[in-house]
Amino acid sequence: MAVRENGALETISGMIKGLMVTAKYLFKPVTTIKYPFEEKEISDRWRGPLFLKGVAGEYEPEEGKKTIPPCKGTCPANVDPRLQNALVAQNKYLEAYEAVRDRNILPGVLGRICNHPCEDMCRRGAYDEAIAIKNLHRFIQDKYLEVKPKQKPFKVKYKEKIAIIGSGPSGLASAYSLAKRGYQVQVFDRHPYPGGMLMIGVPRYRLPRENFLEEISLLQDLGINIKTGVDVGKDIGLDELSSQYDAVIIATGLQKSRGLNIPGADLPQINYAIPFLKEVNTTGKATIGKEVIVVGGGNVSIDVARSAVRVGAKVVKMVCLEKREEMPAFSWEIEEAIEEGIRLYPAWGPKRIVG
Repeated sequence: MAVRENGALETISGMIKGLMVTAKYLFKPVTTIKYPFEEKEISDRWRGPLFLKGVAGEYEPEEGKKTIPPCKGTCPANVDPRLQNALVAQNKYLEAYEAVRDRNILPGVLGRICNHPCEDMCRRGAYDEAIAIKNLHRFIQDKYLEVKPKQKPFKVKYKEKIAIIGSGPSGLASAYSLAKRGYQVQVFDRHPYPGGMLMIGVPRYRLPRENFLEEISLLQDLGINIKTGVDVGKDIGLDELSSQYDAVIIATGLQKSRGLNIPGADLPQINYAIPFLKEVNTTGKATIGKEVIVVGGGNVSIDVARSAVRVGAKVVKMVCLEKREEMPAFSWEIEEAIEEGIRLYPAWGPKRIVG
């Protein structure tokens, strides 16, 4: 009986101590901890994950050395999640958005379709679960577009003019970096709208078009000029561009799908991923049968399968060489596809296609 009483007292004592700790921090402002040794800066010209010893990805850097937080060092754009989190905690949503945009020009896109490798390296995950960095990107974009503050155009410092062919992520990122440095930038795109593969390749259910175009308009307000409907090579020659501008950047990407080197791959019923997604994303429809087979197990294949459901396919099957656990598509994409009724047939490959 005494043991039980002591146990009850310890439980009550622990609860009281816990409530005292909670009360202590209840009225204090939320803070984001910044480790004193994580002060190393990344060049604004660098883009890509950092896995260098003593620079990023290590919890204890060499004595006297400065390092980069793992979440920032793992991000392909080197966005600083801690700075974003700290500003959000202080209700400084506009400042948080601009801090993220300085490293990645489209925070709203980041908050919707990024595979968030930063969260895999988040130190908070060692205690319970990672900070929802990706969702915070989306949150601050929503807040920013609610206010939509007037953009302060970049100052022109140099007389040199630069032409950029392509208004996809690469072209827009180049334009932003150059305009920020003071160059005059002109972007050309053959489509009637900017965005490149983000517009024609990413399905609308993942990336709302109105929201996306509004975010691009913010870049235009900063002084980035975009001309759409201009097909370089037809409407204007590359030589002509070279004579009119001091430099030309080709950022057209590779908008072609890979085919299959098997018999029947050239039959008229065969569609390729990128043309199919382009048709769906630009017209909202596509000519397909009631039953569709998608060959491939990556993210693009998932997009094709889920888009096929949305344009009228009754049965959609996915066939891929990889085993279920080896499929290159993100795990959450696969789960969402299954929830929508898409049938998976992993560890199978097509030998031939019959009419």
